[in-house]
Amino acid sequence: MLLPRSFVPVLFCILLEASVCQLLKASEQQQRGCDDDVCVRCLPLRIDVRLSTDVIRRYGASNAIISPKFFSFSSERNTEACHAHVTTDDVTANDEYQLNLDDLEGGDCGSVVQVMGDKKKITNSIWFYNVTNEDFTIVANISCLYVGEQSVQVIHDTHKQIGMEDRFVDVSLHLHRDPFFSNSTNLSLLPFPSLKVPQLAFVEIKFQPQLAFHNEIKVERCFASYSAHFLNNHTFIDNRCPLLSDRSVKIIADDVMKMRWQFPMFRWFNVKIQQFYLICSFKQCPTIEQCTTTAPQNETCNSTSSEEEADFHLSFGPYFVDDDRIRLFEGHHASDDVTTPNILPDDAQNDDYNSQSNQVTQTAMIAGIISGTFFLIAVIAIGYVMKKKCHVIYGPSIIREDRIQPGFAFVLRSSNDVPLVNLENDPNSTTYNTLA
Repeated sequence: MLLPRSFVPVLFCILLEASVCQLLKASEQQQRGCDDDVCVRCLPLRIDVRLSTDVIRRYGASNAIISPKFFSFSSERNTEACHAHVTTDDVTANDEYQLNLDDLEGGDCGSVVQVMGDKKKITNSIWFYNVTNEDFTIVANISCLYVGEQSVQVIHDTHKQIGMEDRFVDVSLHLHRDPFFSNSTNLSLLPFPSLKVPQLAFVEIKFQPQLAFHNEIKVERCFASYSAHFLNNHTFIDNRCPLLSDRSVKIIADDVMKMRWQFPMFRWFNVKIQQFYLICSFKQCPTIEQCTTTAPQNETCNSTSSEEEADFHLSFGPYFVDDDRIRLFEGHHASDDVTTPNILPDDAQNDDYNSQSNQVTQTAMIAGIISGTFFLIAVIAIGYVMKKKCHVIYGPSIIREDRIQPGFAFVLRSSNDVPLVNLENDPNSTTYNTLA
């Protein structure tokens, strides 16, 4: 069917609007930290939580409407402000329930508030009260992290159970501060994980039970990102090998039980909040012939990059730079004289990086214009004051006529003009004081 030419621009606008709406919706969902069951919005002054109809029906009988008051924060069943609610007057089977935390400082509804410097973390949990059994069942844990007034998305997707042909394998990702990989230095267990520059970080990927053969689950790529949206800003591991151009990344162990490697901490260029997300992608290999084995200590590593589609991801973040006193454009040295300068993202053309760079540039331009304007006003004011001062000092003086005539302007008196005083106050006395 042929469309008239006048209808083509209309159709184009409709399609463009639909695409933009989909992008905005996806971006909003990413910002809100939503999934199929629970959606958490970490706002500057409150935390909003939305429970989907699927999670609500999961805790009730079929076709039964569960009252919102049976869902609450931290088992606070007796506090109405901590209960779930609906935006309509009547509760229906298609309603989504909402919960709100309005007091982020005082531990509202059993919230745990942790503060360190400009960072603040608020954790809580949502529970369902079963009237029949008179017990509580946890629905979800929620966590909001703030740097100043800005919310930072938290990702703790560090464990997955992968189904193989004859068994399940638990795959886990851990980031440590020491080469002993102890739980005391596991960054995922800390409320505000951080590393100093250029402190070494140690990554461990564990397989339990062990793999049937090397690379049965292959580490395709591991990279760092300053965004929680899986943007590859700096690559550590590619095709299970460190990049030949980056000597700071070293493989410690690589076998059927684990993969361990290290890298020195660094800073991002042109990024306001120095936050990091560690993301690793994996590929399943059903037979040993389909995967290229890689020996430990990088004997068979090459520069071949992997372009295969990942089967699943593990990720952790954010973790932060611990010492902000280090200058932004200073290079740092790790062990073995490996220079680890501040990192410019590998994919410098991605929209996120360009948007942040443009924001920094625009801010610098605005600051420069304002500073220049104030400087110009100050110069003009100083010049005006100096001109007035010079006119007063070096200007022609006005000669006034001396109104005092030459000579004495007062009457001279002699000693004889001094009145005589009767010292004894006797009216009959003839003795007066004299100057002799």
